Amino acid sequence: MRQKPVIRKAIPADAENLAALAIQVWLHNYATSRSTTQLPTLYVQEPFTHAGIGSALLAEAEALSAQRAHGPLWLAVNATNSRAIKFYAKHGYGNIGVTYFVFGDGKHENFVLLGEGA
Repeated sequence: MRQKPVIRKAIPADAENLAALAIQVWLHNYATSRSTTQLPTLYVQEPFTHAGIGSALLAEAEALSAQRAHGPLWLAVNATNSRAIKFYAKHGYGNIGVTYFVFGDGKHENFVLLGEGA
């Protein structure tokens, strides 16, 4: 039986064995008038995928958003990251638009996804 992941703030001693990078919830008004909270990063290292960690982190971010902003989360995901797109779709996130991440000379298409939270 799989144990439920423990959610806590990362500390420096975690650096070598970190299963997921810290998520940050920023108050922001971007996607729609309903949405006020952006989830800029949710990352689970490959050895720890399919263990429920990403789902637990997303649930925690959604709970923080509900407590602080009373709106659904929105996020941008690289348009070629099919695994992340599938993950968010499984959790009720829909594509509401496109934005671009510019890095150096490159312009990378990102989908803007909006969660179902109220």
